[in-house]
Amino acid sequence: MFGKASPRQIDAHGATAEAADCARVEQLRFLRQQRLVAFGWIGITSALAIIHPFGGPETLGFMLMAFVCTLAGPLAFAVAWRRSASFRMRVMAIDLGPVILLQTGRILGLSMLVLYSRHELNTAFALWGGGLDVFIGATAITFAYIVLAERTFPRRLFVAWNLLGILDFIVAWPMLFLVSNTAVGVLGGSGPGVEAFFRFPESFIPMFGVPFMACLHLIALMQIRGGRMPNRTPLFRSVEPAVRYARRP
Repeated sequence: MFGKASPRQIDAHGATAEAADCARVEQLRFLRQQRLVAFGWIGITSALAIIHPFGGPETLGFMLMAFVCTLAGPLAFAVAWRRSASFRMRVMAIDLGPVILLQTGRILGLSMLVLYSRHELNTAFALWGGGLDVFIGATAITFAYIVLAERTFPRRLFVAWNLLGILDFIVAWPMLFLVSNTAVGVLGGSGPGVEAFFRFPESFIPMFGVPFMACLHLIALMQIRGGRMPNRTPLFRSVEPAVRYARRP
């Protein structure tokens, strides 16, 4: 009643499965390497924030150090993307669901609003940086579980959301300098500056959180630019029976 699978079909299926397993192993190795990089960066930036070799959180030297830490992440991503075909391939293979879901961490922007409510942080910066962080963090779960699962995929909406997340960082850093109580803080006035934003552990946000989240946005934008259709998240993915080739006894 059922046709007998040929040895060629079995061999082809076995080769395909073996290639898929190898690709999965390589992808897991790549993600483990990036995890080590991330934890290493947390350790380095935390040590810098505690030791503050270039001055305390209220100084221009500390702000410049934090700015370099912020810039280093996206810059390293751009260099690796430009120079390494293997890096590009691995980045393009990452499932966007977990990438976008990680953006929920930006809800930590609430801490800036708390500092503002205690009159410890400049109003303009707290409302811009903290407000947009909370918005991106609060909507990330919707984009991870609903927007990515839409067919047809709302590409423009997804790109706009990621660009807004990056715009937050692009605008926030000039604002940090301009409203600080340092020599460059021409808009600082007599009110609170931004030194509370750079005290440990709050320094975790500009020195690690910002570059990490920026890289997540870049992963999403590069995948969409490359024409990859996002996978549906496990919440919406249908389970289809696998086709198996086997010899009849």
